[in-house]
Amino acid sequence: MDSTIQLFEFMGVSRSLFVQWVLIGTITSLVVVYVAHTFRSLPMPARAGAMVSSIIGIISIFIYSATIQNIFIDQLGALQTLANSGSESAKAFLVDNEIALTGEIKPPFFMSILPLAQVAINLVLTVYLFLFAKWEK
Repeated sequence: MDSTIQLFEFMGVSRSLFVQWVLIGTITSLVVVYVAHTFRSLPMPARAGAMVSSIIGIISIFIYSATIQNIFIDQLGALQTLANSGSESAKAFLVDNEIALTGEIKPPFFMSILPLAQVAINLVLTVYLFLFAKWEK
């Protein structure tokens, strides 16, 4: 019974982290565009300050994303431990999702490269939007 409760806790935390990650990543991109558009007629120092603030936010999201990924990998390791201590539901979850019952869990390569690509694209677009974009008035 305890292992089943732990499995549900694992699934709940994983879902919560994923939802936060997606929402923060999506909303931040929208906010950067909105702020850049709103600040378009302000003097360059004000736009540059907002740009620096946005860049700090983008880098923070990257750090948050990496942390979430590490937490999720740690949770899968804990799930392996549950499965190996006799939890049939944890074992079934791992088997159904084609995750090894033993050994180190490594995320696919694309999970490492995509956040870096997203940060690079967002940084370039943020600088462009705040400093170089010609907004129609």
